[in-house]
Amino acid sequence: MGVTHVALLNAIKAGSIKPPRSGKLTVAGIKRSEWYRNRLERAEQAVAKSAATKAALGKLANIDKIDLEKLVLVERRESLRLDNEERKKNLLPADEVRGAMEAVISTTRSHLLLLPAKLAHRVAALTDPAECQAVIDAEIKAALKALSETTFNE
Repeated sequence: MGVTHVALLNAIKAGSIKPPRSGKLTVAGIKRSEWYRNRLERAEQAVAKSAATKAALGKLANIDKIDLEKLVLVERRESLRLDNEERKKNLLPADEVRGAMEAVISTTRSHLLLLPAKLAHRVAALTDPAECQAVIDAEIKAALKALSETTFNE
């Protein structure tokens, strides 16, 4: 049956196999039990899974040496292309880009935070809301222009 004596005893203890009134188990009785059927199903599933795995590995093993060499060449070509793009400055390291963006954000923040202190006295002296708006608008545009003219050192 492919089942150990201990496995049978554990199944009886768990109640998976119910011994007959006589107390004597027979092979035929065990084979009729749900426990045995479940065990067979699990074994069949394991075999099927193993066969599928072996088939997949067989396909991988059938890759020609030429195909592997082509894959290596493609990978090497892509690596060289990226290196060339980086040397031409078409690609930049992420930390450099991050640093540049942090500088732009910091400059923008500084300009915006300085606007109230810069404009308070000029706007306080004005009585016309349209004039106040024009002064504030001009300063915001000046700050945005300075931001747009930001250059990065190489």
